[in-house]
Order: sequence, then structure tokens, then C-alpha cells
Amino acid sequence: MTQSPLSRVRRATALVLGLALVGGITLVAAPAQAMPLTYTVSGNAYRTSGYGPYGISVSIDATHTATTDVNGEFVIADVANGTYDVTFSATDFAPQVQSVTVLDANVSMDPVQLVLLPQLAAGTVTLTGTPTVGATLTAVATGWPAGATLHYSWGAVGPHARHSNDLDVPDAPTLLVTDAMMGKRIWVQVDASLDGFSHSTGYFITAPPKLPTAAPIDGNAADLAEFLTQFGGVSQSQESTGLPAGALNPSKNYTANVTLAGDDLWADVYLYPSGTIVGTFPVINGVVQVELSAEVLSSLGAGVHTLVVTGQFFDAATSVDITIAAVLAETGFNGLVPAGTAALVLLLGAALLVARRRHSTTA
Repeated sequence: MTQSPLSRVRRATALVLGLALVGGITLVAAPAQAMPLTYTVSGNAYRTSGYGPYGISVSIDATHTATTDVNGEFVIADVANGTYDVTFSATDFAPQVQSVTVLDANVSMDPVQLVLLPQLAAGTVTLTGTPTVGATLTAVATGWPAGATLHYSWGAVGPHARHSNDLDVPDAPTLLVTDAMMGKRIWVQVDASLDGFSHSTGYFITAPPKLPTAAPIDGNAADLAEFLTQFGGVSQSQESTGLPAGALNPSKNYTANVTLAGDDLWADVYLYPSGTIVGTFPVINGVVQVELSAEVLSSLGAGVHTLVVTGQFFDAATSVDITIAAVLAETGFNGLVPAGTAALVLLLGAALLVARRRHSTTA
């Protein structure tokens, strides 16, 4: 007898139920697993001594961490019930540990203040060696307390570069000079750290730079103005640099004390509009002592010239308008002023002679 499809389905269902009963199988739904309840720990932290609140590390453990935002605020999520030590830390500041208890609710902590550690006494750095291809430069660091850890950073930067141009070299007190560094200023910086102190830095010391081979711009007045604006140029008067007032005698040597902003150690000096290279001079306490030789002054025409002092590393420049007297072919320095003085003396002498004659006649 032929079975209908419906009959076959019923028999198959009965067979499955029978097997289930014979095997003693009981189908029971598994109970739902309760998810543990978690909460947030939030608050505010800041640094003393005028430092900003951004970037303070806040941690409960390796997986529950946060960093303060620009307002010093932080939030640590997914914290279960319990009592925890919350650690606040930032470079150069004493860490702070606060206890917090989470119990069935979010927790807002009281503000936390980080205190600046005493600064590690800074040492000094000198640079030995000649900056030639294949040579080794050595940074000699002295004066830091015993036990301090020193880290070295190196760089090579061309004149008037706008970036520090750090070199991708090992943290070590030595540097192998390569061809790519030629014509650039090589510098080293030493950072020292010691537990219980904020770090200190040995300001980079550079190898003495070479005189530039060309002025950075031509003598165009507009280009010069743009250059000075780009480098935040400030102006000084001729007299404020210690130079005498009036036209300078081109047959004499002078020294101009020009102030320079920034932290440069060396400055390049030019005279415009000629683009004459005056030289490279050290910056001492923010002042560049520029030697204006008679050789340089006599090579310039009479009139007003702009002395431009530019830092070799930072974006800083100072300009000074100086006046140079004319040079006569036969006598050298323009004698108009001395001649006038001589004429005045001659007139005074004549007047004195007349006065004496009158006195003699009267007598």
C-alpha cells in the first residue's frame, strides 16, 4: 500500500520521539549567564607650577587606564565593584596614589594635584672632534650627579633651517659624520634623569660653523622686508648698538652689539643691499658682537646700509640701518666735515688775531 507523504512525516517524528525517550534524553534550556555589572571612575587631575593638565596618566591596572584631556578630566570605564589604588603620574612630577571604592555605582574622585619634583642639577656638554666625513664627534658630558641616566640626541641643520632636523642615530655619546652632514651645523643635546628629580637638559653644543658662501637673499628691498618678516625681524637703531651717531668712517673698525631673540649659539651677519657677508659670530647672552672691519666698510658705497643678523637655528633676525660716509679717491675718508671744522678754526683764529691787534692799538 502506498503511504502518503504526511504519513511518512508522522512516522519519522514518532521515531525520533521514541529514540529520545529510550535514550533518556531530556532537552532543557540552559540558564542565561548574568553579565557582571561595571561602572566608571572619573575625575580631574592637574600639575602645579603652571604646567597644563593635559596628558596625565591615570591607571587602576594594566587594562584600566586613561589620560587626562585638555581640561584635566579623565574617565576609566568597565570597573567592577571593589576597592582599587588609582595611580596618577606624569614626567617630572611626583606620582600620586588615591584609593577608590566602587560599589554598585559610578564614582567621581576628588581632584588630584601632582607636584613638580626638584630639578636635577644640570651639567655641561662639550663637543670634541672635527666635523669631516668619516670622523667621529664625541659629546663629553660632565657635572651631573652620580647615578643620573644620560640620553643623547643628535641633529644636523643647515643655515636658517626652520626645523631641528634630528638625526636617526643611536642614543649614544658619539656620532659618525657622513657626507650628508657637510655644510650643516651639527648639534647634540643631553637629557639627564634621576629618580626623585625632574629631568635636566644639557643645551646642545655645536661644532663651530663655517662662514656662509652666499647671502640668503639678493638685495631687493621687498625680498629683504619679506625675509625679515618671516624671521620675526626686529630693528635697532645705529646708536643703540654702541656705534657712534652719524656716518661711520669707512677707514676705521667698529663693533656693533646687536640683540638677537631665540636661543641661537651662532649668528650669520650680512649687509644689504649689496648682500655682503660680514661673518659668523657667537651669540653671548642674547647679544651678537659684530665686527665691522674697515675692509668691509670701505667696500660699500656711501649712504644707508642695512645690517642683518640672523640666527643659524631659530627663526630670529635683527636689522640695523647704518650710515657710511663716502670715501674720496685721494684722501680716503670724506673730508667735508673735517674741512668745515678746519674752516671754523681758521675763522676763529682770524677773529682772535683781529682782537689782539685792537687790544694792542688801544694800549
